[in-house]
This record gives sequence, C-alpha cells and structure tokens, in this order.
Amino acid sequence: MDGSVNNQGETASVAPSPDHQGRDDQSRRKQQESRAPKSQRATPTRRADRGSYSLALAANLPNLPSIAAIACLATAIAPPFGVTVASFHFMVTAPLITGLLLTLVVWLVLGALYTRYLVPGVANETSYFALELRLNRVKALLDALECATPQGNTVEWEASKSEGQKNYDSVLAELEKRDLRWADATGYINAWFGVHAAEEALIGIAPISLVLDEAVFDELRLAGSTISNRDAMLAELKSARAVLGAATGTTNEVDTQKARSVVREVREAINDFRDSTWSGMVRARNRLIVTMMATGLLADLIIALAIIVGVSSEALIAATMFFLVGAIVGCFSLLEQSVE
Repeated sequence: MDGSVNNQGETASVAPSPDHQGRDDQSRRKQQESRAPKSQRATPTRRADRGSYSLALAANLPNLPSIAAIACLATAIAPPFGVTVASFHFMVTAPLITGLLLTLVVWLVLGALYTRYLVPGVANETSYFALELRLNRVKALLDALECATPQGNTVEWEASKSEGQKNYDSVLAELEKRDLRWADATGYINAWFGVHAAEEALIGIAPISLVLDEAVFDELRLAGSTISNRDAMLAELKSARAVLGAATGTTNEVDTQKARSVVREVREAINDFRDSTWSGMVRARNRLIVTMMATGLLADLIIALAIIVGVSSEALIAATMFFLVGAIVGCFSLLEQSVE
C-alpha cells in the first residue's frame, strides 16, 4: 500500500523503499536520455542485449549443409559399429530422415546461442572497441565546439559542425540496430564510413593544433603506403603544415582555410582507400560463405543419393576418409601459403 490511515482518519504518507526509489531514478534517467539529442548522449557501450531469434537462425543457414552432411553420414554408418538395437531401429532404417531431424535440432540450438552475436559489441569486440574510441574523440570535439566562437566564414563553420553532428548521429543509429549486418560485418563498414565522414567534416573547424596533429598522423600513414598519388599527397600535406604552423592572428584566413581543405582532402583519400579495402575484404568473405554453402548443398545431394541407392556403410566410410584426407591436405596448403 502507498499510504495508511491513522486513527483520526488522516492519511499518512509512507516513504518509498530504496528499491522503488532506485527504479524511479533509473526510469527518469532513461526518459531524460531518450529526450536528449543523439549528439548529446553518451557513446554506446557493450550491452548484454541480443538480436532476434529468427535472425539468428538466418545467420546460421550457411552452417546447415555441413551439419546435415555430418548428421546423415553418422546415422548411415552407425550400424557397422553395433548400433542395431531396437531403440535405434528407426535411425538405422531411415538415416536421411534421422539426419535431417538432428540437423533441425542443432540449427535451433545454434540459433538460441547465436542471438548475442547480432549485437555489435559482441560480434567483433575489437572493431567495436576501436569504434568507441573514435566516437569518444568525435563527441569530445563536438562538445568543445558547442561553446566555441565561430571563426572565419560563419556559414561554412556552422555547415561543417552540422555535418559532423549528423554523421555522428548516423553512427549511433547504426550501432543501435540488431540484425545480420553485424554477423556479416557490413554494419562495421557502415559505422566506420560514418566515423570517417564526421572526422573529415570537423577538420575544417577544429583547433589548428589538432589539425596539425592529424596532418602529421596522415604523413606517417602515407609513408610506405601503396595508395596511388602518395608522393603528391605527402607534398601537399607538408605545404599545408607549413601554413598551419605559421598561423597567427595576422595570418591570411583564406590561406589557413585552404590548408585545412588540403588536410581534409588527403584524409578523405586515405579513408576512402582503407574503407574500400576493408569493404572489398568483407564482400569477398561473404561471397566465400555463399560459395561454401552452395558446395555443401551439392555434397548433401551426393550423400543423399548414395544413401537412397543403398551404398554400403563400408563404401561411405571409405569415401568419408578420402574426403577428410583431402580437406586436411588443403588446410595445410592454406596454412603454408599464409606463413609465406
């Protein structure tokens, strides 16, 4: 009860318990955070939430052909190892059906276990932690610029600040999603696109000392890089550094802004090179998964045909051993190539 009645009929209020007060405080904090603009919220942290079960099942579809092959072969070759008792009669006489049922059970279990991997903080913790660090830098600069006085062209200053905030908000919105983009790594590519775009926009209005630091960092990244026009970009960065390093109250504002633009253009070229490279690797990896799934389905058809026509268990065991030996040799070959 929220209150009690005393002997004189007056209502006496009862102080809330610590548990109720804690829940009320937590509820108020959540409401305040939801009403605040995304650019003013804290950067995301690793939460213990999960993705939907149906999406987790979809993420495990590429594993089904391999699971089905193992299950069907296991039930088909079980009789030679003495599994012939009455309780296993159905498994012995219908290995295909039993194998498919086992595959279904394993798929459902994997789906339940895989829901946590549809969350960005779990699917790839290293990439997510790097994103958090970069987002913290962007947010700190945005917070500092809130109290800063616009320099130079006010319209350009406000446009750059607005662009940085919108890109920052886009990354936060991306990290709130819980779907297959984290399982196939495309979500991380999208998030890095947004982080890089926010950093590039803020170069035009960041303090000159920070812009100089970014220029030096880009020079170090370009040294030994395979990016095209590397030498031209290094020369442009050195010229921009000379202008920014000499920037004072009497320095031509137009020259300073041009130097900032050079640093931003070089940063855009480097980010585009890195993002394109990573995006290509992710696409190649996803195509490989699809190819493996198609190959697995073909192998399942061959196994099913062999079981239907009544191939002996000894022949299935021999074929399986040949396949395993070939797979092991292929793995060692790939390991040797990666070492070289």
